[in-house]
Amino acid sequence: MTTLTFIRKNWVLASVVLGVLVLVFFAEQKYQNKTCVQLIVKLSGAEVPLVKEQEVADAISKNGQEPVEGAPLSGLNLAELEKRVLANRLVKSCQLYRDLEGNLVADVLQYAPIARLINTAEGSIKRANGGYYSQEGIYLPLSSAYTKRVVLLSGGFFDKYRDLTKPEFLPLREVLQQIVGNPFWKAQISQIIIQKNGELLMIPQVGNHLVEFGSLENYTDKFSKLKIFYDQVLPTKGWEAYSKVSVKYKNQIVCEPSSL
Repeated sequence: MTTLTFIRKNWVLASVVLGVLVLVFFAEQKYQNKTCVQLIVKLSGAEVPLVKEQEVADAISKNGQEPVEGAPLSGLNLAELEKRVLANRLVKSCQLYRDLEGNLVADVLQYAPIARLINTAEGSIKRANGGYYSQEGIYLPLSSAYTKRVVLLSGGFFDKYRDLTKPEFLPLREVLQQIVGNPFWKAQISQIIIQKNGELLMIPQVGNHLVEFGSLENYTDKFSKLKIFYDQVLPTKGWEAYSKVSVKYKNQIVCEPSSL
């Protein structure tokens, strides 16, 4: 390669790079003068939003004290605005970005509750109290936007334990996932009472019987036995035939007749 050819090739390359830098400079200058057209909130992660779009907008603008519409895009501290949204404990993640039209977009991922803890007193359910559990075992507040229909939790177990994120509670989270993810169990099981010793009692949606589930050990086998009870026993004996059914013992289904 001659010296002249080398110079020509490098001159072309330098010209291209310089042209790109000029374009970037002018684009940046134009962007610096852009103001936010509007705030767009996109909610995901839950079948029915537990967080209102207005709640997110109010968090970003500090209830209107610091509106983003009309504000210079270059002056918005996106990290700080994201922190405001994440202060809502029902929000799992939040990402703010500017689109090509000059809008500020908030992508908000909500937690998806799989169970709801309720407080009981003398056998009565206080539905206004308690909170939700996410699939990760995180204890969440109730939503002002919507009441999610999930299995109810109660019992002496929760006098000691509230956070279910620890590995030791994985079987319990898996049981709750089994219920919320299976249409049959989701429709059948209304409430789970977890006793202080960790054993489970289940209250069905239909019928007056109590399900003695026992410990979480071999829970898949217990669900299989309980399915046999609902598929084969109740259709022949009737929904009011038993007051209690126990699947806590290995290879057994123990049914206690109703006194009615």
